[in-house]
Amino acid sequence: MDLTRRPSRTARLVVEGVKALTVVAISAVAVSTAASGAATGTSAASAPEPATAASALQAKVDRLMDQHTCSSTGFGPDVIPASALVLRAQRVTQVSFDDGWAVYTGDSPGTLLAVCRGALPS
Repeated sequence: MDLTRRPSRTARLVVEGVKALTVVAISAVAVSTAASGAATGTSAASAPEPATAASALQAKVDRLMDQHTCSSTGFGPDVIPASALVLRAQRVTQVSFDDGWAVYTGDSPGTLLAVCRGALPS
């Protein structure tokens, strides 16, 4: 597989759509968990562990997206991302764009959350 070749416009649009849906799904889980706690009168201190884990995961995704200039919908045809955010085993990590692409194509495990302009830390 030649990774120096640029993916087709259709493939890029599919990647962008999958990334957007993934971020929306994670956000929906976090919001619905918070809303269900508010509807039942559960305080944040007595909320079940999964709600805390989902909130922490979403907070980490938001922080990393801001810190590394990431987008769940892509940057347009003229921008080549330097890295990607990937969800694996309930952990979000920043990986190279090539590793993110391998996750998207199914060659590596995980879920592609976003592509980033920011490079991996040295």
